Amino acid sequence: MNILARRAALAASLLLCACACPDAQMASADVATYEWFAPMFAAYVADDSKLSEQDKATYLRGLEAWRERVMAAAKATGVR
Repeated sequence: MNILARRAALAASLLLCACACPDAQMASADVATYEWFAPMFAAYVADDSKLSEQDKATYLRGLEAWRERVMAAAKATGVR
């Protein structure tokens, strides 16, 4: 592999690594948003008599998936 190809491969690798690591400020803001919004949303879902139990479970699974993504990003950046 010639030097130009190696440098191009290195540059591409560094760019991908930079894109894959969430910024700490963004992760911190995401955690704060989740911690503020999640309890209200969970309470709303629990109290909404128009939602079926299946709908409630779906919304709460979505909330849990959001929590997992937010906390994974926070852990990856050292926020939590």
